[in-house]
Amino acid sequence: MRCNAGALWIQEIRPAANQAMFNLKVQNLQATVVQQQKQIETLIAQLKEQAAQIQKVSAQLEMSEPAAKLVLNDHETRSVAASCQKSRG
Repeated sequence: MRCNAGALWIQEIRPAANQAMFNLKVQNLQATVVQQQKQIETLIAQLKEQAAQIQKVSAQLEMSEPAAKLVLNDHETRSVAASCQKSRG
């Protein structure tokens, strides 16, 4: 029985090469996860900013609604008064 040194060397190299490929894949996946976590953090920050802007605009609309209703009611009152004066005159 002869021991083939070349075959033995290949048998030793294959597991090491497989392990190196596996390690590289793990590193790539870890880098991808880190990148995605940064993207998620950026998106969360953007969503919070947009939510704050929406709340600000909503508050502005709520404050302007009573004034808009007042102007509309005043305009309607003047229109009715003008119509009454025309019908009297």
